Amino acid sequence: MKLDWKFFNHLLSQPMAPYREHLVRQTLVEYLQSHGVAHCLDPIGNIVVGVDSQQAYEARIRTPDAGAILFFVAHMDHPGFHGLKWKRPNLLSAKWFGGGPTQKLVGATVWVSDDHGCVSGGKIQSAKLSKTKTRIESLEIQLKGLESDRPETLFGGLGFKKPIWKVGKKFFTKAADDLVGAFMITQLARKYQGSPRFLGLLTRAEEVGFVGAIGHMELNWWTKAARPWLGVSLETSRTLPGALIGAGPVVRQGDRTSLFDPAAVQWLWELANQTLKLKQKRVMDGGSCEATVMTAWGWRALGISVPLGNYHNESWEGAPGIPKNHGPAPEFVHQGDIEGVWTLTQAMVDKPFSADDVWGATRVGLVKRFEDGKSLLGID
Repeated sequence: MKLDWKFFNHLLSQPMAPYREHLVRQTLVEYLQSHGVAHCLDPIGNIVVGVDSQQAYEARIRTPDAGAILFFVAHMDHPGFHGLKWKRPNLLSAKWFGGGPTQKLVGATVWVSDDHGCVSGGKIQSAKLSKTKTRIESLEIQLKGLESDRPETLFGGLGFKKPIWKVGKKFFTKAADDLVGAFMITQLARKYQGSPRFLGLLTRAEEVGFVGAIGHMELNWWTKAARPWLGVSLETSRTLPGALIGAGPVVRQGDRTSLFDPAAVQWLWELANQTLKLKQKRVMDGGSCEATVMTAWGWRALGISVPLGNYHNESWEGAPGIPKNHGPAPEFVHQGDIEGVWTLTQAMVDKPFSADDVWGATRVGLVKRFEDGKSLLGID
């Protein structure tokens, strides 16, 4: 099965902000429906992928002798703002949610959406930062010919020449984090929705503290599992040394908050070397991800990252026509890295996870070192 790049472009064109994921969610649901993929909404508003109800979810995880469950998680939101009130005609006061650049904001372009889609664009007239100057708190935005009767229904984010465009093998976009991960779960669902080893979760409000993922954990549906369980965060994570764009996906050993399950990471690393000859493995501490939530609830968990340029729309790497100046910039990802995640995640579902003796090959090498050094130790 080939990746559906047409849908990829359509998904990354959708407007979203934390707590305002409904248009992305609608797009994902329509796609799942069009491909006959079972899905449902949990009480938090997350999309559960691969089953059509809580009862089916619980039946799936109780399936005996089916190997470990792989629970793939990605989020549907991206940092952005909510409208508050009109300061004067076409001047919108807005609250910002999540991370983002803190420099060169005045004059930056934004897009604005209502419940039905993008309705306007505009420019940031002023920005208030936190006391530490490390995040945006609020904005005043001059819009183009729009004054809704309900400004609180408007939301938006930083805008660029297009929602998504491609230069060579790189996709530039207003929001790759984490619609790339959400896209990957839809593709896995098309191939594996009937597999007793596959479940997916597309979450809300990750950018403001994993709110959707925490809500799902608190439902306790997963406590009825009768077999091993492995949570897999599919993220789009800030590029770092050893996690470079175009060099393949990254086996994530941990994030800024926590370290992930050693046995699971070792299993994935060996699988990555077999399938991709992958060389990228590290603690991705540029941010935190939903594997930390799963770890906090006692799960085995790990992460796979697509290296991300201009994380949270801050110009760390720059873009065509935009210098590395820490002002607003489009995020970007490499097509080859996404294809690498596709290859690796298929291998994960095809080869059931087991924590039994994943260190066997490592131990053989360590014992050989001991044998080689015995004479120098003065022992037989």
